[in-house]
Amino acid sequence: MTSGGGFAGLVRTLVADEAELTPADAATLRAMVDKADLPDLHPPGHSPYADAVLLEITLEDDGETHTVLIPDPDLPDDVRALLDWLDTVPNTHKSLGPPG
Repeated sequence: MTSGGGFAGLVRTLVADEAELTPADAATLRAMVDKADLPDLHPPGHSPYADAVLLEITLEDDGETHTVLIPDPDLPDDVRALLDWLDTVPNTHKSLGPPG
């Protein structure tokens, strides 16, 4: 997941690799991704929110990649719960920095 924009314009990246998680966390990740239904998420064409944080969420599974761009205010509850949970999980890779 990558998010950027907002007032400061900083870019935040979070990567979770199922192979690097504990078996329990990997199972939770898979269940939460399934519940969030990311492949079928259809965000609005443009954001009506000035300076909103834009999230780019990429799901890689079984050789297929699906990416969705969505403004933070439009995140469905299940996707927000997934991202909030990932923030707490050990063995994820996080970074924060300027755009570009």
